[in-house]
Amino acid sequence: MSDESLLTEIACKRCGQPRVVSNVIRKAKLGFMEQTASEALEKEHLKLAQTEKDPFQAEIHKQLAIAQAKMQREGLVKLELRCPNHSDSGDYSFLFEDLAKNAPLIKQQVLRCLKCGNPVTLEGTKTSGSYKVLAIRCPQHGSGERKISTVIHDSIMQAPSQAEPTPITPVASTEIHPQQPSEPVKVLSSDVEISFCWNCGTPAAMKTSQYCYKCGVPLIPPDD
Repeated sequence: MSDESLLTEIACKRCGQPRVVSNVIRKAKLGFMEQTASEALEKEHLKLAQTEKDPFQAEIHKQLAIAQAKMQREGLVKLELRCPNHSDSGDYSFLFEDLAKNAPLIKQQVLRCLKCGNPVTLEGTKTSGSYKVLAIRCPQHGSGERKISTVIHDSIMQAPSQAEPTPITPVASTEIHPQQPSEPVKVLSSDVEISFCWNCGTPAAMKTSQYCYKCGVPLIPPDD
């Protein structure tokens, strides 16, 4: 994942601006649901890589299977996010191997005020359990804290500072509002193309994926 891709992923869905990173968590071991969903996706993509006739599509499935295996083996880095404009909270996770390339942007968004989004001053750091707690101060809103898992703190905070990113322009068509049929239509799960998880909103790895790789629920919403 490139730095630009992460910028898009952490953007607020309402205003399009990058959300502030309040905490950075190293998930060295996946939870049960995450592990189960990841294993299912790995098997699915391996199968599709072997049966897909289009070489390009087969390679995509192969790389997705490799990514799932890496996620199971190396874990994830989880960003807890908040938009100063709308108090829009959420989180985003990415592969641990992408930490180095994402570190400069994460550092920049950690050192911002949760209330106004302006840069803050880092006044000190202390260790608390498995976290480094950063004491920060905003000229307008006073003191606050950020937490970063100790094992990845140095990789993030020693990363070179980067130039201010170009604000993301909100796109009106970001959210999909499908037209509702006049009568419910029963469809088979194999016929449904999924773009986002109905439970947590995470983009699906593939439109044919059966489970969300983040929260582990089946991507077909339950019947009302």
